[in-house]
Amino acid sequence: MNFLVIGLARSGVSACNFLVDKKEVVFAFDDKRKIGKELVTSNILKTTIKVVKRLDGKTLKQIDTMVISPGVPVERFENIARKYKINLISELELAFQNCLCPVLAITGTNGKTTTTTLLGEIMKQSKRDVYVVGNVGTAFSSQVANMKKDSVAVCEVSSFQLEKIETFKPKIAGFLNLAPDHLDRYKRFESYIMAKSKIFKNMSKKEVAVLNYDDLLVRNFANQVTCECLFFSLEKLPKNISGAYFEKDKIIFVDKGKITGGLSSENIKLKGLHNISNILCAVLMANEYGVDLGDIQKAINNFVGLPHRLELVKRIGGIEFYNDSKGTNIHSTLTALKAFDKPIVLLAGGSDKGENFARMFENMPKNVMKIITFGECGKKIFTHGMNAGFYNIMRTDKLEDAFDEAVSHVCGDEVILLSPACASFDEFKNYEERGEFFKYLVKGLYE
Repeated sequence: MNFLVIGLARSGVSACNFLVDKKEVVFAFDDKRKIGKELVTSNILKTTIKVVKRLDGKTLKQIDTMVISPGVPVERFENIARKYKINLISELELAFQNCLCPVLAITGTNGKTTTTTLLGEIMKQSKRDVYVVGNVGTAFSSQVANMKKDSVAVCEVSSFQLEKIETFKPKIAGFLNLAPDHLDRYKRFESYIMAKSKIFKNMSKKEVAVLNYDDLLVRNFANQVTCECLFFSLEKLPKNISGAYFEKDKIIFVDKGKITGGLSSENIKLKGLHNISNILCAVLMANEYGVDLGDIQKAINNFVGLPHRLELVKRIGGIEFYNDSKGTNIHSTLTALKAFDKPIVLLAGGSDKGENFARMFENMPKNVMKIITFGECGKKIFTHGMNAGFYNIMRTDKLEDAFDEAVSHVCGDEVILLSPACASFDEFKNYEERGEFFKYLVKGLYE
């Protein structure tokens, strides 16, 4: 078969090289015309891949299947695929079609990477041959050739990856939460929900959905799917519901009201109830997969979380500096703010994803004493704050300026929190670079 891979970022490159190893004919295209040549020259792309500068009829008539990378808007290529009768699939679908082992998939608006990574750690603790792939940072197609029948793929999936699936069917699918996000790509929140819900598209009675009972939108998927449903909650579940819930310092597993097991949460290192919810999803999926409770307990006790996700950088003279650069939407930032009792100075801003910041100020916790905005979206956040009567807000140009202002306004026993509620692409390459820069600024205060 002849394949055309669209988009040559991490997923696209992995798809290209995987297909070449399978002896397929591979064409590749990226809007940045030089990128393909540079990738071949540097041996990142294999030399047998035919990088094309434009998608003309001569090339397209040769293509059987088009593989689209998650960062590329699908609608740009749907008409082309239709016109030339080309099958259009995502990189996620390509990998799944070639996967021999069960897939445990996790999606939702926030908390996906933390939950996916923790589930991977649980599987490692149980001595399983596990591959943690997908939106977590390692392309599924880069590892699928190594997977055997007795392996397990723990896969973080985004709405972008799910848009063009055909057969993708996880054995267990965890769904964390739903809130407006990526509205720069989706015209309506309903379109975003529809893309996310495709995770259940091919699941039958043999598969299991693990749903957040506390999120009404997610809970309601139980009325729309044909697979078995289990639920997790921060409160005791109703007697007719099976799953896991949090109570004091315990995680309790139940089968329609009957307690079937439990775990201690006393030694969990992650901060905030939202992380308890993430843990509940991971442990419920692991328990359903048959992992021993002792292995699950060891894994959750040892898990310290991930960088840029409510990460404590340093305590200096009573001031706590937290890096939540991964907080790239309003829901994530509001969730981070609720994790603190202390007064907070919030640093928010970055590139615009099309969200309505009036919603953020409608739900702003009372312990947020000051907000300092920065970047492309700084003016927008500032304006919404003033309109909402939140007058202890100021606007700066860059993150460094916002940081300096924050430090000058605190005196002790307070939190300076970077949780931008925006993407990073105005000033930084990605949220990781933004978070590392914040940590560099904090380091400058004590070295």
